[in-house]
Amino acid sequence: MGKQDDKDDDLFRDAMRDVKPMRKPAIARTAPKPPPRARFKRADERAVLQESLETAPDELLTTGEELSFRRPHV
Repeated sequence: MGKQDDKDDDLFRDAMRDVKPMRKPAIARTAPKPPPRARFKRADERAVLQESLETAPDELLTTGEELSFRRPHV
């Protein structure tokens, strides 16, 4: 610790000399807040579900790439 730190400590202690602890908390306690809800995430999920229900199955595979599978050595 340097001289400046000691001086700061002394000034703080001098300023806090007459301070007394409070008997009651300064902030009144209230009921706990409800957990946050992700409104936009649910709205996005609903939109995707609705879109998938409205789209015909053959339209879902129009990605421009063929889906294929082959066994090894075939």
